[in-house]
Amino acid sequence: MTNTQTNKKWFMTPGERAVFKMEGPLVKVGPKHPLWPKRVKAEVLNLKRYLDYIIQSGGRPWFQLYPSTKKEHNYLIWYGHLNVATRPEIKFDIVVLLPATYPIDCPRALIHDEVLHEYKCSNIYVENKYSDPTTKKTYVMICHDHMKEVGEAWLPELTISHFFIREIHTWWEAKQNDIIEEWDKKH
Repeated sequence: MTNTQTNKKWFMTPGERAVFKMEGPLVKVGPKHPLWPKRVKAEVLNLKRYLDYIIQSGGRPWFQLYPSTKKEHNYLIWYGHLNVATRPEIKFDIVVLLPATYPIDCPRALIHDEVLHEYKCSNIYVENKYSDPTTKKTYVMICHDHMKEVGEAWLPELTISHFFIREIHTWWEAKQNDIIEEWDKKH
């Protein structure tokens, strides 16, 4: 797929400078490649580096994420949560699904559907759902398709950390005031 908006460039944020891009043979390693477990370890390390950066910068981590260790998932399903850093009691389960074409194509992030029903979050693709057979929870996709439209927003050398920095953090920050307001009404 060609990028129709090549005049747009992605500018790195300070958080991105704390994490690494994949290099060498791991750049093109996807789920069917023999080096896939090595790429997964590098992805986990990069997420830890990003969380360490947040803490060292005086912030509080706003997410947790780890890969499913079930053999049949082949590290394509990652579980965790998003939380409001200033209000750690406000958190919602998330699932990140890596497509079979990862890292050519970016991850898909879904949040527990209670955010849609209980907290009236918009910009969620309600038609794109995932029902997790393990947790029995239903998740709805968080919007992220625009990454394909901005030059260099998603490249194979990028990692799940970059996806969280560039996409999920932006979406989550935009929703927090409404979520806090609804949370305070309910609690």
